[in-house]
Amino acid sequence: MSTDHDVMTADLEEERLLAQLKNVTLENAGKGKLLLTNKRIEFENRSGFFSPPYLEFSVDLSRVSSAEVDEASYILVLQWLNESDEP
Repeated sequence: MSTDHDVMTADLEEERLLAQLKNVTLENAGKGKLLLTNKRIEFENRSGFFSPPYLEFSVDLSRVSSAEVDEASYILVLQWLNESDEP
């Protein structure tokens, strides 16, 4: 169970890079770079050789309420709170 103090402490913690994977292929998004920090998951895509990279998606992990990996397909499923779920 999380308390307000836990949330405040998590917000103050400095973001740290945990993993960086290059040439990751995502369905319908192509190849790119996947970044995992203690606060975010991001996928950066490059559409062409001379094109600047752009952020395909970014997930704020401080709002994730549950996470699980489907062992059969190795798919990560994240669920997070929406505004109506907050106290």
